[in-house]
Amino acid sequence: MHPLLSEFEQTCARQPDRPAACDQSLALDYKGFRAVAAGLAAQIAAQTRQPRVGIVAPTSAACAAAIFACWYAGKVSVPLNFLLGPEELAKIIRDAELDLVVTIERFAPNLAGTGLRTLLLNAQTLVPGNTAAPMPSREMLPLFFTRPAPPATRKGFASASTTWCRTRGRASSMPA
Repeated sequence: MHPLLSEFEQTCARQPDRPAACDQSLALDYKGFRAVAAGLAAQIAAQTRQPRVGIVAPTSAACAAAIFACWYAGKVSVPLNFLLGPEELAKIIRDAELDLVVTIERFAPNLAGTGLRTLLLNAQTLVPGNTAAPMPSREMLPLFFTRPAPPATRKGFASASTTWCRTRGRASSMPA
């Protein structure tokens, strides 16, 4: 078992209704996130005996669920950059000895010539989360990289996080 799973399971038991992962299209509490990851893990286990599974997805709640699903299935997740060309992608796939990749519909056509089986992250494989899950700004926030700055300067991050929270109707408590 992956070392983070035991801590994740403890958090699920303590606070199952607390927000675990969310983005603009999916919001999951710990109970829902665990259910999605376990469902994906069962599909992964049924589709491959290889120790590694590729993931081609943008940073998102669905991508996080796919990574946890790999861990639940006893597999190593291999993140594949969706910006790579077909030749570069084929080399990585060959080197990693992948036969299954978890992806979103948008990137599935790029994988058509690879000979890989694909498991799509979509409405059938992702249990819908709460559409308006509470998201305390201090606990969950996308990471923004606005520009290089000295370590003592947090203004770019604080400014971006405040703007992000305001545009979603949530008050930001990040210090400036």
